[in-house]
Amino acid sequence: RTWATSHSLPFLLIRNTKIMRQIASIHIGQAGIRIGSAYWQLICREHGISSDGILSEPIDDTLATFFSEAPNGRYVPRSLFVDTESNICDEVRSGSHSHLYNSDLFVTGKEDASCIYGRGHYTIGKEIIDATLDRIRKLAEACSDLEGFIFTHSIGGGTGSGFGTLLLERLSLDFAKKSKMSFCLLPSNQTVSSTVEPYNAVLSLHIQREHANAIFLLDNQPIYEICQRSLSIPQPDFGDANRLIAEVISTATASYRFKDCMPLDLGDIRPGPGFPSSKLNFYLLSYSHGRHPIPNDVDHSLDDLTSSLFQKENLLAPCDLESGMYASIAIMYRGDMNPKEVKDSVHMAKTLVKTQFVDWVPTSIKCGLVQQPPISFAQPSIAIQRSALMFCNSSAVQDVFFRIGQKFDAMYARRAFVFWSCGEGMSEGEFPEAREDMESLLQDYQSLSHDQVTDSEADM
Repeated sequence: RTWATSHSLPFLLIRNTKIMRQIASIHIGQAGIRIGSAYWQLICREHGISSDGILSEPIDDTLATFFSEAPNGRYVPRSLFVDTESNICDEVRSGSHSHLYNSDLFVTGKEDASCIYGRGHYTIGKEIIDATLDRIRKLAEACSDLEGFIFTHSIGGGTGSGFGTLLLERLSLDFAKKSKMSFCLLPSNQTVSSTVEPYNAVLSLHIQREHANAIFLLDNQPIYEICQRSLSIPQPDFGDANRLIAEVISTATASYRFKDCMPLDLGDIRPGPGFPSSKLNFYLLSYSHGRHPIPNDVDHSLDDLTSSLFQKENLLAPCDLESGMYASIAIMYRGDMNPKEVKDSVHMAKTLVKTQFVDWVPTSIKCGLVQQPPISFAQPSIAIQRSALMFCNSSAVQDVFFRIGQKFDAMYARRAFVFWSCGEGMSEGEFPEAREDMESLLQDYQSLSHDQVTDSEADM
């Protein structure tokens, strides 16, 4: 089976039976590196790769999408860990999977960005940008056909926001035709690590919107709540959250790592050709487990799994889906089910759940299936037979931008802490410019719902 894509959709991950394309993963800053470390530990477990990169049994060549094979037979993640200081990278280098990584997969500076966007983007970050790009070029040269990049980073911190956007800008020049997809950890209402997180987030999203093809939004608070409710972890910490995020990314990439029954190209998450702007490229994620399927009642449990994706408590960023309109929905399933069951369940969801689409895009829910069962990495004592991950481009995402924008405005009205970034060579004019861009983004998403309401009233 050959998969192809239109030239107009540059961020599609493509798989071809004759040509295997590769993906490079870049993990930036403290949060991004810890998520990346958890992700590679999980991927190794799923593929039977030991902590030192030894494959336990032969596997098909889809493994080459994310791993390179060293001359000694070890499998090495096609990844790069980057931080402005070395402490977190040192944890990975000395951790349980220290022998999995080569030394050239790490780039570190001499001091941290102190949660200041300007330091990550303009001063401290520029000290390591050339070394980072050099390592990325080497990763690319070792690929027969590099398709693109996956990023993990937090946009509340100085490195994840400031250096992350600096790297995106440079990659847009050096690798303009390669896909760039960002798993982006948002500042949380209840887990604040820095007072300037709203500044960092607005400044980062302003740049990402221009240079990333798809931005998947994550928030620690709903992730903690999923750990408590679904995984019975009474007091989850950052490690638990990172392992759950690793499960999410694992499901998102499963179709490229295992033989599948129903292909789901990540390009399918993109709205149809009638969608007004390629810059409305922010996606909400919803993740659900099927931990204990009911014996002899698989259809019922699969329906429950599908329906749960549309429930607020399974969203990985705080939004109200029922208040928004969908431009696209795609669902990736994993586990003991067959294509007919999946299609029937998706049809049920479309019929019973209030899935309202804007009326000028196709009103379909696209789906994929990999029968390789997931592994519960966040809670190993729980056996998971199936899971599902939903990607949706919905006007409900405006809740995220509204919340961050309010916090930004409250601080910027007093010019609070602006001098921290301006002292690093950043222009104060970048603050209102980024905020105006977020307001424009907010209005664009609001117009999706407004246009739908207007059309409905006209029909009446």
